[in-house]
Amino acid sequence: MSEDKISRSGNWRGNNTRGRGNRGRGRGQGRGGYKSFNTSWKPKDGQESIDESKKIERAARFGESNKFGAEEYGFVSRGEDDRLQRSSKEREKFFDKIIRKFIAYCESNDTSTLSKELKRFTEDHQSDEKIKNVTMDSILSSLRKLRESMINGKCDKFTVKVFLFSIRISANIGHYQTYLPSIHFLLQQQDQELLQKPEKREIVTLLILHLSHFSKNNLKAFKEYFEYFKDEEDPTLLRTLKSWSTKDCFNWIRLYNNENDSAKSTIMRFGINAIIERMIQTINVSYFHLDLDYLNRSLPNGITFDNLQKNHNVTWKVEGKNLIIRERKVK
Repeated sequence: MSEDKISRSGNWRGNNTRGRGNRGRGRGQGRGGYKSFNTSWKPKDGQESIDESKKIERAARFGESNKFGAEEYGFVSRGEDDRLQRSSKEREKFFDKIIRKFIAYCESNDTSTLSKELKRFTEDHQSDEKIKNVTMDSILSSLRKLRESMINGKCDKFTVKVFLFSIRISANIGHYQTYLPSIHFLLQQQDQELLQKPEKREIVTLLILHLSHFSKNNLKAFKEYFEYFKDEEDPTLLRTLKSWSTKDCFNWIRLYNNENDSAKSTIMRFGINAIIERMIQTINVSYFHLDLDYLNRSLPNGITFDNLQKNHNVTWKVEGKNLIIRERKVK
């Protein structure tokens, strides 16, 4: 707006003096004056357009959920949707749907480890509803949306139920991106009465196995063990830690093969290649020949001599039922 136009409005003193005019304009704005002058710089539709702008801004902040269906939700962390954060009923309803998705997934896929946990997780969530095209990724994504809606609220029994379910499902398939933060969340709660003693031991055991077998942080794994199991030890877990940290491959494999908890064995499997490599090194320096059947019985479940040849480049020769590990030097 030019100074000439301001002068023609005739609404404030000193329009003919640039300095005083500028000062007058500042005072007029501060007092909310010169209404006739305001019409020249307000939005086209006046106050209505301002109100509409606020509505648009508010919709951008809080109305992202409109793009999701009634039973679909966005991520709170991305600012997509806050319905789960605002409503406990929505959370419970969504969790029930996740359970039904999990049931459908287990019934339609070859999930040897997850199917063992199916009854344990779903006793109170039986349904005749048929859900198709469910993937484990979609289940984990839904669980993440649900957890994000609760992390800043008060932790209650339902929260614990959701996080335990997330841990048990993800640990069975080795999805540490889910089980690790979920474990930390539960252990950091001030109200330790929310977790029953067996539940706490369960998730701490998974944390310790992850620290040792995935993170290769044996020192921290032992520290966590002696902190959480100082009153009541877990001899099997302690033997696992000792055999892993000392690379006692034969005892570790025996413990791994006898482990009936699929979540524990899945996390232990993160270290299986390191154990096999140590086993190969030990055999190379300890034997000239070895019984093939004995070797196969000594290997971790699911691993055969063919796997060693294919994935670990062993040079042992097969002669009947024997393995020639290295040739004897002829003097």
